[in-house]
Amino acid sequence: MKIINQPYFILNLSPWPILMSLNTFNLMISNIMILNFN
Repeated sequence: MKIINQPYFILNLSPWPILMSLNTFNLMISNIMILNFN
């Protein structure tokens, strides 16, 4: 049971760092766009 659960747990946790990095990337791009328009 634990062996079956572990990869599923890893798959569940893996999108979070990716989502966080995407969010920071979007924030950076939006900040650059705002700076460019001003």
